[in-house]
Amino acid sequence: MEISTAALDAMGFKDGLEVEATFHSVNVYSLSGITCSQPTTLESAIGKTAQHSDYQLAVGLSVNEACKRLIGDTLVEDELKWMEERACCGPYLLVAIKVNPAKRIGRVKEEIASISTYGMFSMEKAAIAAIESDVLPRAVTSVTQLISAAGYVCAARHVAREVFGLDPALRPVHDIRFSLSGTGSSSRLVSDAIIRSAVAEAPGLAHKLDPKVARFLRLAEDEVDLLRRFLFFFLAVEVETHRAFAAIDHASLIPDLLDPSLPHNAIIRGFLREQPERLKNLKDRFTWCAMFAWPAMTDVDVQDFARLKSVRDKLSHGEITAPPPEAVISVEALARRLQHYRIPPESMRRMVSPDE
Repeated sequence: MEISTAALDAMGFKDGLEVEATFHSVNVYSLSGITCSQPTTLESAIGKTAQHSDYQLAVGLSVNEACKRLIGDTLVEDELKWMEERACCGPYLLVAIKVNPAKRIGRVKEEIASISTYGMFSMEKAAIAAIESDVLPRAVTSVTQLISAAGYVCAARHVAREVFGLDPALRPVHDIRFSLSGTGSSSRLVSDAIIRSAVAEAPGLAHKLDPKVARFLRLAEDEVDLLRRFLFFFLAVEVETHRAFAAIDHASLIPDLLDPSLPHNAIIRGFLREQPERLKNLKDRFTWCAMFAWPAMTDVDVQDFARLKSVRDKLSHGEITAPPPEAVISVEALARRLQHYRIPPESMRRMVSPDE
């Protein structure tokens, strides 16, 4: 049920006024597992979406300082109070997105320091949400994976989202519409050089990550329920396995599998060439990828995956109603490890030795 025009009039919204605004969003993530070596740590970078929209990343110990780097203004009035309300602390990862300026005519309540509009910029806010759906999972996963590649365990928890417009005079524009209707972690000290490298490398890596895998990872990391957390991480593993399997040049692998001195090489080669087409189930494809796509995978890793798949199957068949806690930890570690293989070797070298 929408609010009446009489109620809007009583609230001070005047009809027929024009407003021009550029709408932005800022999403804030608390990075657990690391802490900054300097209170002044602040690194930023610019990325581009598949649709060629710009976005910005910043990592800093202060959410306000990071926000100032991105949009030229602070995010909250009282940062300490804001931290207490959200039970979070720095360092923070901020992702800023904006859409093109737009002019709209509608109901407006104008004040000295800000402007309020009523449902005038729904298209712009929907466009921001669409860009966020594309950018956030891959950008955030890129930062955490790159830091993890340097030898740290880093996870991101979403703690805030702000959407706002700015008019040409940089006054905030708030487009509103009325309708009726616990965890813990330890942190390790990380150098500014590693954060700088992670932020710089993240936009490039974000383009390489599978958007579905990244989205499942984000859903898992934001989830506190162990069942849903396990399933989201397992889905990330499953989708990444099928993606990696499809990317393998199977024909080029066959000569490496054969001893040239063996008789009937042509027959054996033809037989082996047909095998990948017969690998349909997830366990077989995971094993194949462990041999040919994922360096350093061992028999133990394949056995661990089989155990995790058994847990997933038991959940699907109703044999158990919750995963064992150790299975949740294991599937998270596996999902993260598979994403490490998406990091280019040159990026990995820069993360391991950022000062070189």
